[in-house]
Amino acid sequence: MRLNVRSILPIVALLVALVPAVAFGSSAARVVLPADTLESAVLNELNVARVENGLRPLRPDARLAAAAEQHSVEMVGSGYFGHESSDGGVFWKRIKRFYGPRATRKTWIVGENLLWQTERVTAQVAVRAWLRSPEHRENLLEQSFRDVGIAAVRATSAPGVYGHRRVVVLTVDFGAR
Repeated sequence: MRLNVRSILPIVALLVALVPAVAFGSSAARVVLPADTLESAVLNELNVARVENGLRPLRPDARLAAAAEQHSVEMVGSGYFGHESSDGGVFWKRIKRFYGPRATRKTWIVGENLLWQTERVTAQVAVRAWLRSPEHRENLLEQSFRDVGIAAVRATSAPGVYGHRRVVVLTVDFGAR
């Protein structure tokens, strides 16, 4: 009998998909990454709000996007929602691992906005909610910020504070360096 690698690839892919669900049981989040269209729409809405307020648009930054994605995935997987990391670390230390200060500059500033929703969330809904919250509005309209990383993570069954519901968790990390 000859083994054809192409014929077993679908079986391997199925096993890889099922093993985490079986290993972790029903308490593990089933995460679907990423929600690219939401991310780009949020960037557009953020920049509309900034321009309307006389500010320079934000530019996407891959390092901040990696920090945001790591945090969204961690929150969904661990079933919590907050700026702190799952180990209790403050948000700016987490972001610094991805987007640290430049050696040639003395100033370095970061901020973060979060949102989770069980219903379908739109970029307009997210940005409007942040604009109504003084702390989030301050981040969104901070004149110093130049860069942004956005990560929207969809989970079909998120544990913990999400109650095993279908959710979208959105992390926006702002920065200037």
